[in-house]
Amino acid sequence: MSRPLWSRLLGPAAVVAVVVVGLIAALVGRRRTATTSQLSSFPSAASVRAETPAAAGVNEHRDDDELPVSGSTDTPGPAGSGHPSPPGPHKASAERVGVAGQSRTGRRRPATRVALAASLLTLCTVGSVMVSGIAPSTFTIASAASSDIPLPPEIAAIVEEPRPDCTVLKCAVLTFDDGPDRHTTPALLDILESRGIPANFFVLGTLIAGNEDIVLRMQRLGMGVENHTWDHPNLTMLSPAGVTDQLARTNQELSRVLGYTPRYMRPPYGAWTPGYTPTHGMRPVLWEVDPQDWLYRNSATVVQHVEGQVAPGDVILLHDIHRSSVDAVPGIIDSLHGRGYTFVTLDDLFEARPNCPVEFYCAPPAPGPGMAAPLPAPLAATPSPVLPAN
Repeated sequence: MSRPLWSRLLGPAAVVAVVVVGLIAALVGRRRTATTSQLSSFPSAASVRAETPAAAGVNEHRDDDELPVSGSTDTPGPAGSGHPSPPGPHKASAERVGVAGQSRTGRRRPATRVALAASLLTLCTVGSVMVSGIAPSTFTIASAASSDIPLPPEIAAIVEEPRPDCTVLKCAVLTFDDGPDRHTTPALLDILESRGIPANFFVLGTLIAGNEDIVLRMQRLGMGVENHTWDHPNLTMLSPAGVTDQLARTNQELSRVLGYTPRYMRPPYGAWTPGYTPTHGMRPVLWEVDPQDWLYRNSATVVQHVEGQVAPGDVILLHDIHRSSVDAVPGIIDSLHGRGYTFVTLDDLFEARPNCPVEFYCAPPAPGPGMAAPLPAPLAATPSPVLPAN
């Protein structure tokens, strides 16, 4: 990716600035060094003493380290008065040398500091140029775009697939009652998962405890988990309070396991009275296709009954507590797929038919003006009692 013009110009400008600063620092350091060299050319104390006639015959045995201190009584004064003599030429020269040495030392240190500061400034400038990414093209900067380090793959956007349009497709819904069963329901879930087929399970409240893992697997696979009452009574034989208790207790168990309550309920045996039997805020669901798998414990027979009754938009009733019913599911799937059917959930089907999702229990039309509402008649479908599994 090409950089903007200001970035391409700023890189060389920064390098030029660094070079100018370095040259100035070098010139300043060189000038300081020349000044120090000139100062170091002054004669030392020893040479001054040797060249001074007054000092030639006096204290010849003393070294530089033993020069008398001004004001000392050891230095003979004039005519042996015992007073210190005035400073001679050698002392003045020594003082000049000391001053020159102090000047030389004092000038050397600022030059060293200037050079060090210039070096640090140069390093800092180069480092900032390299890190900021405005270096000229002659520099090689390791980046994600230029290096050979493999980049992680981009995270694909999660796109939710649209629901099947059951106004166009030939839809069918598989529903299973009376479970979960510890032995047969997991085998059924294996079949549905391997084929990618959704379904709805109407479970009994009394069978949830101890089978929480199965119910959670239903949810994880995208199956609908629905309410089939607490212990499978005929709701038309119970009071409204008794029906509500059956549904509420089951919802409490489902909420404990799944974290939510279902949207659908199925009355056992299909026995309920529209407008009278409580549904506890759920939508009642019956069926159109009943192969009577609870009576015919033969997989081939169950498949034939489904094939002979099914129509687009139908709800198929099966029971996952029977091994023969579970074994019939692959044949049902293959047969209906071959006829162009698409398996969906109740949500998909009801979205296409919100007013009459299942023909078997469509709500009666609203009465016209001045007409009394007809009394609801109890509905009773083909019984499907809970029988012991083979």
